Amino acid sequence: MRRADVLGLLLVGATLPCQVIVTDGQGPAAAPTPARLTRELELPERRRAAIDGLLRAGTAAVEPLLVQARHPDLAVAHVALQVLAALEHDALPAVPKLQQMAVGDTPHARAAAWCLARLPVHGTFLVPSMEEGVVRELDAEGKEIWKMEKVGKVWSASRLASGNLLVADLENGACEYDKDGKQVWAWKGRVSYTAERLIDGNTLCVEYSGSRVVEVDPAGKEVWVHEKVTPMSATRLPYGTTLIGDYGNTTVSEVDRAGAMLWSIAEQQGVYSVRWLRDGTVLCRTSHAANARVLNQKGETLREVKTLDAGSDVVLLPDGSIQSGQNYARRCAADGSERWKVTFGGWGGRITLR
Repeated sequence: MRRADVLGLLLVGATLPCQVIVTDGQGPAAAPTPARLTRELELPERRRAAIDGLLRAGTAAVEPLLVQARHPDLAVAHVALQVLAALEHDALPAVPKLQQMAVGDTPHARAAAWCLARLPVHGTFLVPSMEEGVVRELDAEGKEIWKMEKVGKVWSASRLASGNLLVADLENGACEYDKDGKQVWAWKGRVSYTAERLIDGNTLCVEYSGSRVVEVDPAGKEVWVHEKVTPMSATRLPYGTTLIGDYGNTTVSEVDRAGAMLWSIAEQQGVYSVRWLRDGTVLCRTSHAANARVLNQKGETLREVKTLDAGSDVVLLPDGSIQSGQNYARRCAADGSERWKVTFGGWGGRITLR
């Protein structure tokens, strides 16, 4: 081959994306393996792309993530465990090893216990009933197997690694109750619709009337605030960013720690609930749409999930969905047909998988 031809090939190759690298004359290199992607969690500049690849890998990512969950750098271990939690049902094979890792009171053990509490290990659902002040746990067939009463105007609830119940109460902010119903921790927010315990022990809270999303430490000190929003839902993503459903400003957006908006979907009137999906899309339930919708980051509707009127939340399951709304919770098959419906005396709020 002439020297000019070789030089031309080199110049063309320099313009190709870095993942398309010819190594043996037979074609591009293989896509990164889950094991390699988990190692890239150690590199902040490559972390987001690595997380996306691991979420696409599904169950194949479980074992490499368990290895990184033991990383001596707690920050790296936290990211690995957050990705495992985001894998939900695909991460269930990790449960036995997570149970072993969760023994003790080291920072790594507490983080593993947090991940276990986030996974749908039991196959049940926590459903709050706002006007009743009750949180119910329903089994796979809709039978009530547990409840806690007198927890205020509760809109979201989750069981923590300790077994305690964390709720968001429209009148009292974020509150944590032990198994006997005694309040053991509280953060006094103004009209709080969601509260989420984070892997480091902090709590992410929405303050609807205060027009902000707030992260507080166990002592109640504010460590991060995002203002000028009127949110009904917010959740921390594995990237360290926050997904916000802004009811008042009719938007869904992702913001980073500096408060910069990474993307935003406008004209989402009445955002009750927004849930991040593993492919980077979001499941949005609003008061102004007949059904829940899966949206891409451009705001385009990719799919509709059939719901009832006056619905407040929808969670996708491997075989369908679980939904809540005014006086009901119901489970539907993948084709939208109703498998069962439970009625109660108040608005059903944000559902949590157990």
